[in-house]
Amino acid sequence: MYRLCVSLAWLTACGDSGRAVPDGMQRDGAEVPDAADVVEADRAGDGASAAPDLAIEVAPDDGAAAAEIDTPVAVPLVNETLWVRVPDAEDPFFAARPAGLVCDPTGILIEAGTLEIKTGLCDWPTLEQPLLADVAASDTIEVIFFFGPLLAPEPGQALVEMRFGGELLWQKTFAIPSTGGFVIQNIIAPRAFAAGEQALFHLHNHGANTWNLASVAVLGSE
Repeated sequence: MYRLCVSLAWLTACGDSGRAVPDGMQRDGAEVPDAADVVEADRAGDGASAAPDLAIEVAPDDGAAAAEIDTPVAVPLVNETLWVRVPDAEDPFFAARPAGLVCDPTGILIEAGTLEIKTGLCDWPTLEQPLLADVAASDTIEVIFFFGPLLAPEPGQALVEMRFGGELLWQKTFAIPSTGGFVIQNIIAPRAFAAGEQALFHLHNHGANTWNLASVAVLGSE
């Protein structure tokens, strides 16, 4: 017999705690995807895949005491309350933004401890904040995010991208329409990054969809 262990901490919506959030962000009562929407997890460095297998940990359960193993320690590199919009003049994605797109600040909010973006209100957002910790070259950086079903009147493509210190760290594309997903992406740092350097997060898609950035962390050993 085996014990299946899957971390679904962000798939349970929290009630409104009344915690104030900065820069036009707000909490709302929207529910995060339930476990039935968990369909995707990546452990690769970059690139896109249509439907990777859900990453799970399988451990034998024979009644004996579990052997002690090293568990990676996740050191947060960002905080969901610190994201702010990049001014258009400094936004590296602004030149490609379709004419007429606007961002209602109510489309960027904090929900259940995650950064939530509703593209029906704010499409093509680029957000930034300073890195909270140092990253050494070749460290493993873990990005966790999830999204609801991707719908649009016509087929299209969504793009999620992250940069550290002005350098492309990782990007991924998603076909629209498609089902919702839960993504765990591990990236090997291409160089060292110092705390305080810019972390930049960009998202755009075709249609009104909901995306949640749950965690960006550097993994180390206990």
